[in-house]
Amino acid sequence: MTNGSSQTNKLLYSDFKKVILDFQLQEHERFLIKFTNLFKSVDRDQDGIISEIQFQELLRMMNVLEDESEIESLLAQVDPDNNKKMTYSEVVDALSNHMMPRDPLNPSANNQIALIEKFIQEGGDVDIDDGMTDMGH
Repeated sequence: MTNGSSQTNKLLYSDFKKVILDFQLQEHERFLIKFTNLFKSVDRDQDGIISEIQFQELLRMMNVLEDESEIESLLAQVDPDNNKKMTYSEVVDALSNHMMPRDPLNPSANNQIALIEKFIQEGGDVDIDDGMTDMGH
């Protein structure tokens, strides 16, 4: 020891927590970027709220649901009060909690995936030019 002093670099817990949370947020945003861009394309006025018709359009564009009854079921879940408006967060939450078979030919319960994750992984490229044109891009 030199003169009885040792210098230790310490990281405050609050700083550590902020770094971890910032990282998680960045990764979550990166994970959702494909869905976020699609949502923005149907949210033509860019207020973060879509109508019932825009929600149905969004789900059709995602191309991961098989029939209209699934779209109606999700609509009832996202908009239980039937106010015909839903926020980005409400839609992400509903699509994150709606589980579906990874493989329609093997619909076992232990082979499930969240609808939003299936879209991000398997939904293919989505043409969002129409919505982007309306936003001036």
